[in-house]
Amino acid sequence: MSSPFHQQFSAKSPLLQAKKSQLERANALVKESQADVDASRATFGTKNVDEAFDRKLRVLKDRVKKANSLGSDVDYDTTDASDAGERRSSALKQRFKNTKPGDLIDESTHEDATYKSNDLKSQISGMKYNVENLSEIQADEKGQFMTTLDENETYGGKRPTSRTVTNYDQGEGAVRDTLRPFAGKTFKNPR
Repeated sequence: MSSPFHQQFSAKSPLLQAKKSQLERANALVKESQADVDASRATFGTKNVDEAFDRKLRVLKDRVKKANSLGSDVDYDTTDASDAGERRSSALKQRFKNTKPGDLIDESTHEDATYKSNDLKSQISGMKYNVENLSEIQADEKGQFMTTLDENETYGGKRPTSRTVTNYDQGEGAVRDTLRPFAGKTFKNPR
């Protein structure tokens, strides 16, 4: 027979096994309810709208609350037709991290990104500038930004002072551009 300490803290303890099985069961119920709610959402705008959507959403919210109290990390979406409610998508949180001033933008992220541009006063694709022609990430009161570099400048070097640059992306004597994240105030890099 095991001591009470061993029963409580051992990986094979009945108490930990019971809690683990409760969490697994709670996660399974959330996934099941989420599938029901998603199927109901798919009927919006059709002739056969699922009248039980509100009940299914209420059940999902209750199951999410219980699962979260047990330490669940399962994804869910409890938003209703007016977009009130919560969402959790752990996959997205795990794929990207916020950058810090001094970091360099990841090339693959940069090519797929959209930025706010001072030069064009609109949004631009990351494909417009090569990462070699961009400074390290900097920050000011508006959030993070990068500037285009002259062909004689390097990231991490002395801060550029001229308003014009010459590089193969912008041409000769072009106005230095400042790029900011299109959404939010920070850039993202893969983990």
